[in-house]
Amino acid sequence: MKIKINRSAQEQLQPILNRIENRNIWYPLYNLEDQPVFKGRDREKEFYADLDRYLDFNGKTVVDLGCNLGHYSFMAARLGAARVVGLDIDENLIQAAKILRDHLGLNQVEFKRTDFLRADVGDRYDVVLLIDYIGRNVITKFKMKQVLLAAENYCRHEILLTFHPDYTIQHKLRTTPDRLISFYTDQYIRNGKFQTLEYVSDYFKGKGHLAAHSPAQEWHADNKMPVHFIRGVSDQDL
Repeated sequence: MKIKINRSAQEQLQPILNRIENRNIWYPLYNLEDQPVFKGRDREKEFYADLDRYLDFNGKTVVDLGCNLGHYSFMAARLGAARVVGLDIDENLIQAAKILRDHLGLNQVEFKRTDFLRADVGDRYDVVLLIDYIGRNVITKFKMKQVLLAAENYCRHEILLTFHPDYTIQHKLRTTPDRLISFYTDQYIRNGKFQTLEYVSDYFKGKGHLAAHSPAQEWHADNKMPVHFIRGVSDQDL
């Protein structure tokens, strides 16, 4: 889902996005002529355009953890979510997301500046989105368990996560096996890779049903794998 903005929205966003490092803006924004006006990290190839392939958003409440500019928050709203809350630690991103929300007329979406890893959880939501959040920084800063616990705490029924099933330790994570073993133990370190999917599977074991989906044929090879967790549902119940 490309977000296209008019000249007025672009002028409102310009001073805010100028304060954000380019690498911290995940996806580009386009003008009405379909030209990128805020390129960001240009991760369009990693964009998941068919979230409804994995779960039904219709009438549900949704929280988007690490929402950035709100691309997935807006997608959930357009797929029928009754209420969507996007959380991010960066106040500038939240301000920009609110401008985009008003520009798109998606009144069921709200944005809050929150460190969701530290905040006391108030509301729980039918669906938790944790998309393109788990990666090198989360793994090498030893935050995997903290991130998954936060997603679980916000979740009433379902979580949709994306991440690579494994990460090459030297090339992708830019660290050493010994450093990772010191925190994660050697159980998840094999063949020079950190076994992300195995770690997530073990975390949710016994708590519900976890399904990992292979990326569609047309997606870029660097795409992260969508993983769908349903709380309290066993394989026999599906």
